[in-house]
Amino acid sequence: MVVKASLRKTSAKIYIDGKLILSWEGGMKRLTPDAGWVGPHPKCAILGSHKGQLLFTPVTLAPVLDPGKPLRCS
Repeated sequence: MVVKASLRKTSAKIYIDGKLILSWEGGMKRLTPDAGWVGPHPKCAILGSHKGQLLFTPVTLAPVLDPGKPLRCS
């Protein structure tokens, strides 16, 4: 199974094996994660699962065509 996440300032899309399963349009400030889902750097995305076990291998970051301004997570 291949999971692809595309996160932008105003949208988020999740694909599984090339099929779009989630599409969010709107500012990311409108999404409020549960306190248990916030990583060490709250502005950065994290990988995880809810009530299940997943093994992510490998994890690859790919540049986008219009990278915009980099987010500083440290």
